[in-house]
Amino acid sequence: MQLKYFKGTRYIKASKDVREKVSAPLGKLYRPDEIDKLINDLVDCRRHGLIASVGDRVTYTLIENNLIPDIAVIDGKERRREVDLVDLKKFNLVIFVENKPGYVNIALVNLIRRHLKDRPILLYVKGEEDLVGFPIVFACDVGSCMIYGQPNIGIVLINIDDKVKYMAASILGLSGSSLG
Repeated sequence: MQLKYFKGTRYIKASKDVREKVSAPLGKLYRPDEIDKLINDLVDCRRHGLIASVGDRVTYTLIENNLIPDIAVIDGKERRREVDLVDLKKFNLVIFVENKPGYVNIALVNLIRRHLKDRPILLYVKGEEDLVGFPIVFACDVGSCMIYGQPNIGIVLINIDDKVKYMAASILGLSGSSLG
């Protein structure tokens, strides 16, 4: 396992409107009793693209089900309490990054793209990991999948396609050319 530190930042403030939009599930919702179905759907997804997970509990759930995500994002917290759920040794590369609460660090797009060859990779976020899903959507190819936790409800699966990429860019007020 290799460790790196990334100091790059290019922040976009997530407006209240953005935070409201992402508080609702943006993909297919799997309830806790549907984990086996989620795992099967992710195995299917891996045939066409990468699997990314955002969140400590979600990443832990995948690993416990013998599915290591290609890209994982954690912050060592669950509901603002420190946790130690994810075994970092499961990843070839662990990169410590920053993402201020309420912001999206767009510099992470190129970082992720640059290190996809090293997968599985884990981004360990100082700050808040919730909005790092945006850089993942921009960095991954169409056909990839991203999952994240929907607090007290379940896990959301997003199939990354051009429509999702456009929606993510429009939510943040970005054009494709501003993503590096």
